[in-house]
Amino acid sequence: MSRWEEVILEDIVEIKGRIGWKGYKKSDLRDSGPVVIGGTNIKNDIYLDLAELKHLSREKYEESPEIMLKTGDVLLVQRGSSVGDVGYYHGEFKEATINPTIIVMSDFKGNSRFLAYYLMSSIGQNKLNSLKSGSSIPAIYQKPLGSLIIKIPPTSLQDDISHFLSRIDDKIHLNQQTNETLEAMAQAIFKSWFVDFDPVRAKIEATSAGRDPNRAAMAAIAGVSWEDQDWDEIETALQQKLDRMTEDLRSQLHQTAELFPDELVVSEIGVVPKGWGIKSLEEIADYLNGRAMQKYPPEDGEPTLPVLKIAQLRKGDTEGADIATSDIPERFKIRNGDMIFSWSGSLLIRLWAGGDAALNQHLFKVTSEEYDQWFYYHWTKHHLDNFIRIAESKAVTMGHIKRSHLKEAKCAIPNKELLEIGGQHIEPLLQQSVKLNLESNQLAELRDTLLPKLISGEVGV
Repeated sequence: MSRWEEVILEDIVEIKGRIGWKGYKKSDLRDSGPVVIGGTNIKNDIYLDLAELKHLSREKYEESPEIMLKTGDVLLVQRGSSVGDVGYYHGEFKEATINPTIIVMSDFKGNSRFLAYYLMSSIGQNKLNSLKSGSSIPAIYQKPLGSLIIKIPPTSLQDDISHFLSRIDDKIHLNQQTNETLEAMAQAIFKSWFVDFDPVRAKIEATSAGRDPNRAAMAAIAGVSWEDQDWDEIETALQQKLDRMTEDLRSQLHQTAELFPDELVVSEIGVVPKGWGIKSLEEIADYLNGRAMQKYPPEDGEPTLPVLKIAQLRKGDTEGADIATSDIPERFKIRNGDMIFSWSGSLLIRLWAGGDAALNQHLFKVTSEEYDQWFYYHWTKHHLDNFIRIAESKAVTMGHIKRSHLKEAKCAIPNKELLEIGGQHIEPLLQQSVKLNLESNQLAELRDTLLPKLISGEVGV
């Protein structure tokens, strides 16, 4: 077995932070420029969460060159609700720095990914937890962090361990990127067909221009931009796409285009395709509110279910969740693939892939006996931004929406044939997304099982 040795952290890595006069004010933030990494970007994961980013003025960025991030830096949340969470900087940005809640560890004398994995592991997290001080706002300070003693193997073994774990994390990250693409594809089709009515508008424009309306609708469905091109250019682009299709696909495209009307009529929600109906979210799906699962504690030895709350919905798994008895009504049980909508606090919509769970209050499980999941999923997402605005306007600690808002949220309803064709295009994208999330959760479980064993030398690679 390779020799592992105990080392003091400050002897093998540079520890720095944005302290004292190096801090910045809100007025130092900009709409663009050098990126600031903060606690919301660090999730105890080898990849940073880049969904929300802030930018710092160039003047403030350049006055602290020692905390300008470079590839391989290990990041630690030093205070706040996520204190102790660890991240790794892959060089995602040309210019990046940290905010005052983050410590950066640079120039590790070894494989810095190993250090990140060590600190993310249950072993590392226990050590970091022992350094926390403060009751109202827990914190980890640089001096005690520097005195931390960790046990590490030779660099060659650090490389092997990091490579093994990175292969798992890279696959999880690839799945996440693929899911973003699948979601964008499904959203684009749904919006074009059922919200913006592009094929209908294309038919109207073509008719007024003396062109074939069905060819125009085919172009819109096939993704040809018909608004900023002349009709000859549209026809050429459509024909190029048709030439690359099989005969069956060309026939299906033609038939789909015929299903769209060639007229828009005024309705209670504005113009909609002629012959389409109008229904509310409440009419197209059942939004089942969860129960206060603390009222369903398990008896000793009784089968249990993890309780799905907003925090678990956000991170996609039930690790560390409360538990309830599994003896609850079936309708309050969540299965993989179920659509869950948190209507209070943080408003989120997810297709669940984190295993069986119990539906807590403040969450809707959304189902329908009349419409397929893709349809009510995307219509609910379509109204989500407005729901968030409604929730934020509430003068309470935790904003929320009411069932009346579901009743007020209207949806355009096409004929059954278009619903069937739409499902053929969109439903497989959602199913693939759930499949990839399930795979990612299984990989994460494998990684989390192996991580402390690899980091401690209990098992080899």
